[in-house]
Amino acid sequence: MRQSVSRMRSLFKKLDQRLLPKNREMDGSLPYVTLIYLAFYCFPLFFQLPSFGETLLIVSALLVFLFLYFHLHWLSPRKRWRNLLFMWLLGISLSPWYSGGISFIIYAAAMSCLLENARKAALAILLIASATWLAGTLLNMNQSMLYTALFFVLMVGPMNIYLVDLGKKRRALDLSQQEIKTLAASAERERIARDLHDTMGHAFSMITLKAELAGKLIDKNLEAAKQQIKELEALSRDTLAQIRDAVTGYRRSGLRSELVNTKMALETAGFSFDSSFQSCELSEKLDDELALILRELTTNIIRHSNGSHCEVNIRQVNNTLTLEVTDDGNNASIEAGNGIAGIRERLHPFGGKLTITTGQQTRLLIQVSV
Repeated sequence: MRQSVSRMRSLFKKLDQRLLPKNREMDGSLPYVTLIYLAFYCFPLFFQLPSFGETLLIVSALLVFLFLYFHLHWLSPRKRWRNLLFMWLLGISLSPWYSGGISFIIYAAAMSCLLENARKAALAILLIASATWLAGTLLNMNQSMLYTALFFVLMVGPMNIYLVDLGKKRRALDLSQQEIKTLAASAERERIARDLHDTMGHAFSMITLKAELAGKLIDKNLEAAKQQIKELEALSRDTLAQIRDAVTGYRRSGLRSELVNTKMALETAGFSFDSSFQSCELSEKLDDELALILRELTTNIIRHSNGSHCEVNIRQVNNTLTLEVTDDGNNASIEAGNGIAGIRERLHPFGGKLTITTGQQTRLLIQVSV
């Protein structure tokens, strides 16, 4: 059984490599899932059996459509309009005598999302809708069928534009986060190497000197040699503690470190960024939690904000720490989710509170007693 499943997976992988490019805009198996809607193309056959000639024409049209569909993914965005045009022509030619033909018209609108940008995709959808209405009127297409086609063209097309744009943003975010992790890891490795070099270089020099001195004194002045050995022991313990501190600092990611990651992530996503950080006395646990909160807010801004500028201000006034994140996007629905509940849960053990202000800009203010 397992061997059969493995063979099927291997076969599908080879078929996928032949049918679709590796780097495609539609993620994973989505291009194949989308073909499920071809069931509507075949649906009229259950109600009226066509002649042999009509059946041959219907099957031939389906094969031509499948070629246009898969070939479209291999083309550059600038050249894809040709395949969309042929899909539409195929659908409009079939529709007057075979109602399943409107499926190809809808597919042409749905696949417009793969053009160069959202503006051109929206223009293509409007052209498809207008041309369909004009051609359907001239060809005396059934009115209910014509309006059904127009409804799905204007519904599915924009929805696919949004989904593809969301996928691009997610891939860009994943890539930027991966780059940030790589850069952060590299910076931390350099820091730990520098700290260990400074700590251990000095410490081992002192240990060597004291060991040599103790060796020279052991036959001449035993008490002085014992004193040097005691100092050597204390120095070794102190060095070990410093090494542990350096390693602990390597493992933790505090608020200041996360602010650097925030800057890199937002600038990678196309935002301009300003920040201010006033030194604060925080416990390790609160420092780590605030770093995670800032990371969550940064992710939300990249995914959901329609703005272009973000500002982060961290300051402490008396015994209150304030973390303020502002962006110039207008997101009135931010209260509904976007990780806000999780942020409030993180703040609860520290008695912190989150205040959200929306309007011409979105402002999130976190206040915690320290």
